[in-house]
Amino acid sequence: MFCIIHNLTMTVKDPASDFAIKKAKAFKPVMNKFATRWPFALVYLEHLKTYMDTAEHMHRVRNYD
Repeated sequence: MFCIIHNLTMTVKDPASDFAIKKAKAFKPVMNKFATRWPFALVYLEHLKTYMDTAEHMHRVRNYD
């Protein structure tokens, strides 16, 4: 599971890009599934949520007109 998250972060060069945010949102259901099966995965799910919040905020700030 850590490898999956690590690979997700390594795939994107810009964490606030549309691509990165879409990938994180698409990955969230997978993390929810792991978190219900293995409680330690809740930590990774929280990291993913924090990442998504930060990336969306950076995206809004960067695309401010």
